[in-house]
Amino acid sequence: MTQGTRPDGQIFASQAVSGELEDFPAETRGWGVTVDGNDGAGNKVTDPTDGIPPMEWMNGILNKLSAQIFWNMRHAIPAWETGVWDAGAFITYSGWVYYNASAAETSETPGSGSAWVKLFPLSGMDGRYLEISKNLEEIATEGTTAQGEARDNLGLKSAATHAAQTSKDDTTTGSVLLTGNALAIRTAKARSGDAITSTDDLPINSVSFAYSDAVNGSGLAGSILSFSGLNDSYSVQVSAMYGGGGKRIKFRTHDGDAKIWNTWYELYHTGHIPTASETGALPITGGTLTGPVTVQDDGSAITIKADTLDAGLYIIFQEEDGSNIAYIGKGSNGIDDVAFSNYKGGNNAIILKADGSISISCAHGKNLNVTGEVVPTLYGNFDARYVSNIQLGAQVAVARDSGGYNKAAAGYVMMGTYSTYQDSNWEMDSILCKPMQKYINGAWVTISG
Repeated sequence: MTQGTRPDGQIFASQAVSGELEDFPAETRGWGVTVDGNDGAGNKVTDPTDGIPPMEWMNGILNKLSAQIFWNMRHAIPAWETGVWDAGAFITYSGWVYYNASAAETSETPGSGSAWVKLFPLSGMDGRYLEISKNLEEIATEGTTAQGEARDNLGLKSAATHAAQTSKDDTTTGSVLLTGNALAIRTAKARSGDAITSTDDLPINSVSFAYSDAVNGSGLAGSILSFSGLNDSYSVQVSAMYGGGGKRIKFRTHDGDAKIWNTWYELYHTGHIPTASETGALPITGGTLTGPVTVQDDGSAITIKADTLDAGLYIIFQEEDGSNIAYIGKGSNGIDDVAFSNYKGGNNAIILKADGSISISCAHGKNLNVTGEVVPTLYGNFDARYVSNIQLGAQVAVARDSGGYNKAAAGYVMMGTYSTYQDSNWEMDSILCKPMQKYINGAWVTISG
């Protein structure tokens, strides 16, 4: 495509006087109409002019051509076609207007290279572009859906639709926190030898870091959360250890009145249970109680369980110096007797034997003293050693012996006498006696005398 010349905007014969301009009688026939006066279909449209068109016809056709060119200058952009296009040329292609932004001619198809710049569509331009002077009024007019899509395209989040706090104490629902009114994630750290050596100097209302060697620190290495209220004078620091499974947490508060930091205290939880020594409790592995203990319960309130089968199991009472006083329980392995023994009494003891019997052992030749009545329920072993009943046996008569005596056998008691009347006198003939008997070891026995 050769370099053209920009039209000057003049229309040929636009000032012709009356009679000097006529329409060309047969434009589709062209110059041939001057030979025979016929149009392309053979119809007679004018008289022949011997092959030379008159001035009026020439003015008419040239006037029409220049007017069309003028109209294109004002109204039309040419459609792209294969060829060479000038630098700075405008064309239409696939519903869009393109501009040759290169500094040279181009034969590229629009969209295939870098020469043609896509400018705007041929239709719907009002709905595709925003006017600078309207300051996004077009999007506002389209409603909430269009506004939301615009914010998404700009990467704006929900805070873009909320008003900011008017002050630190503004608690209006939905207000956006201002910088300084909320916790900040900081890069500050406290460590021995660093710019900040003490946790006292870490920024408030922020999350910082402290090493275990930080001055006035919790002793834990990890992040420190700091928040404060009432003019930032009453701060709280929470220190969480990142190592060791992250189980340890400590906190401390700042006394804004005294202007001092209080002591660090540790928080305990299901993953970090305090030891007995940390709470002042007695360890499960054993220890010494220094005060009285009361167990209030129903049923089996205290159980002492052996660690090894058939081992000894007992409770020992001791003096302050550790010397033994007494013990109660199963004293030896393999023996199921239970004893209550007094070391101070020479090991005198009451032994509840495994066979069901009870043994009472007195030391130093001392007696067993029983205050109150002893009432046994079984007497099986009493029969051989103790009298369980007494009676008088059958009565007998004891005659006078040759010496003139009436003498009963040992163990007899006199019940009466027997007399006869002789020589006008009553004379004792014999004495009546009964043996005194005891019931022992299953039999009646006459008491010996």
